[in-house]
Amino acid sequence: MRHRLIVLGLFLLYGCGTIPTAPEDLGIPDGELVYVNDTWGFQVSRPTTDWGISAQTFLQQRYPNGLPAVELHIASPVTEFLGAAFRPELFLMAKAVSNGIGIVDLANTFEENELKVYFDGYGALEEKQKITIADGELIVWQFRNTPSSLTNQWVPGTRFLAAIAVHKDQGYFMIGNGSNDVGYPVAEYRKIVESIRFLSGK
Repeated sequence: MRHRLIVLGLFLLYGCGTIPTAPEDLGIPDGELVYVNDTWGFQVSRPTTDWGISAQTFLQQRYPNGLPAVELHIASPVTEFLGAAFRPELFLMAKAVSNGIGIVDLANTFEENELKVYFDGYGALEEKQKITIADGELIVWQFRNTPSSLTNQWVPGTRFLAAIAVHKDQGYFMIGNGSNDVGYPVAEYRKIVESIRFLSGK
């Protein structure tokens, strides 16, 4: 069976029968912005201490490289929309990929087989941008969804930022959600995805 880079895994792992650990004690001191994951060998930063950050490790879901699935949530401050709280978040999922796979091919596969499948009315808002970071390359782009998706309990919003980074046989898939009506912190999302770094020796 073809290994799928399932976007739904970013948001629906709880419904797939996988038992997660408790949310990790991230050990981030007050005022510290950097989250470090020693298992996967990466770090990423939140924009300010007003942003929340949490991580979940799914010990029963392991990839061919032997590492467990990890899901990271970096959440903006809460905003209000139609009388309800709405908190845009950037989701990051670390997944095993083929060693040596090109980042452009990976981004195109992610877009065609996942984003266009799971987001009704998917439409790219810009060309994919390749960005050089300290430890490699990153591809970033924005897309839209139909307005009715704002009521989706898993991935609410109409505007999204997608990003992919690759390090050896590890892929990092990121989606930040939002809406023009309530809040879409795209500048902050870009800071987050561009902050990803890979630890030496990993």
